[in-house]
Amino acid sequence: MNVVIKKITASAPSLDSPSTDRRDEIVFSIGKSDIGRVLVARSNIGICATLIGSDAGELRRDLSSRFLGCTLVHDDEAVRDKLEKVTRFIETPNEGDLPLDIRGTRFQRRVWEVLRTVRVGAVITYAALARRIGEPNAVHAVELA
Repeated sequence: MNVVIKKITASAPSLDSPSTDRRDEIVFSIGKSDIGRVLVARSNIGICATLIGSDAGELRRDLSSRFLGCTLVHDDEAVRDKLEKVTRFIETPNEGDLPLDIRGTRFQRRVWEVLRTVRVGAVITYAALARRIGEPNAVHAVELA
């Protein structure tokens, strides 16, 4: 299976930054795009979630399950500019600049860091990603990251 790379260049925490155990405020908003409803959430560092689906309630529940212990605040005004940038990117993929708060396990963050080095529009296999992070036998784990 191949992954088509479309990316937003962004500043992101280093691999040594804390991940999902932080208890902080997550502010979010939900809008519409060409492919469905889009929920964009941000922490005090940057965008920490972009979720796409057809039902706003389902998107809220998904966000809640990803950020256990965090305070979730629906605030359209506070996230308006980020939501607009994300929906524009969905409609016309190009490089943009959004600060990201990338949360995940150390393994996931290694995979995502490698993905950020892949040229926009390029195709790469999960096996190639696994080799690039030095874990050639972790193809399935890379797929799930």
